[in-house]
Amino acid sequence: MKEAPLTLYVVDDDEALRRSLLLLLFSQGLAVQAFASGEAFLEAVDLRQPGCVILDLRMGAMSGLTVFEHMRSKHSPLVTVFLSGHGDIPTALDAVRRGAYDWVQKPDTQQLLDKLPAA
Repeated sequence: MKEAPLTLYVVDDDEALRRSLLLLLFSQGLAVQAFASGEAFLEAVDLRQPGCVILDLRMGAMSGLTVFEHMRSKHSPLVTVFLSGHGDIPTALDAVRRGAYDWVQKPDTQQLLDKLPAA
């Protein structure tokens, strides 16, 4: 029996980018859910389930790093790929040192697609 595909979560407050990523990832045959905020993501998702989170760094009230730290505190198996147009090298290195899988600059969707299979 074939295992169900892991869910991919997109957490980004930029509605246009979130929608375009959703369409792109759906077109790749991936199971995707999108959230407009870190708070909405944390309320809706079971952090004990495996999957992958594409997480924007800068969002409204709760930053992507804050969401990531919350997931880490719960020992979540979710793999995190940060996506940001505002990232800098020290922030990216810090996130990876803390356990993030990788970092992709917006709007490089091809680089993101290249990294997802391994993530």
